[in-house]
Amino acid sequence: MKCILRKLRARTEVALMDAAVQALDCVTPELIASWFKHCNYTSHIVN
Repeated sequence: MKCILRKLRARTEVALMDAAVQALDCVTPELIASWFKHCNYTSHIVN
């Protein structure tokens, strides 16, 4: 997310909020799971 926010170079509060929405849209469940695995966290998915 930091890379995307930096790339969008938001300089106002409104632009930052818009950029945050765009950055969050790029986060997938697979990326989240990979991050947890990288940090050696255990995740239990309950359906």
